[in-house]
Amino acid sequence: YEPTRPAGPGAPSRVRGITDAVQVAAGDAHTCVRRTGGQVACWGYNEHGALGDGTTALRLVPVAVQGLGDAIDISAGRQHTCAARANGRVVCWGSNDAGVLAAEPWLPQTTVPREIPGVQNAVAISTTLVYEPEPTDDAPGPLRAQTCTVDRQGHVWCWGARRPLDPSNPGESEAAR
Repeated sequence: YEPTRPAGPGAPSRVRGITDAVQVAAGDAHTCVRRTGGQVACWGYNEHGALGDGTTALRLVPVAVQGLGDAIDISAGRQHTCAARANGRVVCWGSNDAGVLAAEPWLPQTTVPREIPGVQNAVAISTTLVYEPEPTDDAPGPLRAQTCTVDRQGHVWCWGARRPLDPSNPGESEAAR
């Protein structure tokens, strides 16, 4: 980071190398920006590939997402990131927790963008993550995550939201049930 003024812990500082951002999306421990030309750059925690640079290395400065130069909207989840593209398709990368990559359960993660099958004409995207409390309310419960997009016709498409230990109806979101 390149501070624009003396900064203490938690004080705002400018991100080095980003001068053309038009959108920012902050995940649990990573951040991404969409740039004026549709390129996406990300930095932060990357254990599951949420930065999309083809690695799982921690990045303290922004790195380009591989193969993505036409993003029109981005959203960052807990350990994954998604983008709606100018061609109406959606790509996601990072952890496949709860099926948020719309991939088979045997694919735990991807470090580069992967197209979400069946989604067309996307104009906006949003990701979420919720931990459900256990009956004691003392510890986080099962993971539930979801990604949704809006298409040009106003329809909403969602995927994910299944419990990792409950593979019933794989690929079907809770909202679709």
